[in-house]
Amino acid sequence: MPKESEYRLTKQVKIFGWSCKLSANELNDLLEKSNLAGDIEDAAIIPVPNSDIVQVKNLDIFTPIVDEPDIMGQIAACNVTNDIFAMNVPEISGMLIFLGINKNTPMKVAEGILKGIKFFMEKKINSKVVGGHTIYSEWPLIAKGNPFSRGNRRRGFGICP
Repeated sequence: MPKESEYRLTKQVKIFGWSCKLSANELNDLLEKSNLAGDIEDAAIIPVPNSDIVQVKNLDIFTPIVDEPDIMGQIAACNVTNDIFAMNVPEISGMLIFLGINKNTPMKVAEGILKGIKFFMEKKINSKVVGGHTIYSEWPLIAKGNPFSRGNRRRGFGICP
């Protein structure tokens, strides 16, 4: 296992950040062939039955674009929360995390990524990490999902159905 000081997140992947995503044409073709084509976005607004509450859910997967684990965690958390804030959601109640790391990843590096996510959630947007999963993976993967629920919203304002 490499020493923490020698380990470079960006050397663990062949493609970085958004460059690992399917192109718009590839994604549209895949969704059509899977019978999922339509108005599908990065995030989903789901009404909670028999209430005035809606949930906004988002999932994003990010490969490393910098070598500093804590900075990478902050970038990942910022990326997914910006998708939610772009939908005019005023606050995020929590984040679920999925972290895929190589077997040779020093635990200090994984800790740094998680600490970066936690720092961003708590200190930058006054939210929290509420759970998640970790796996060993050939490529380091950082995925974030946002469970959000908000009552007392008015129709026509932001995310109201």
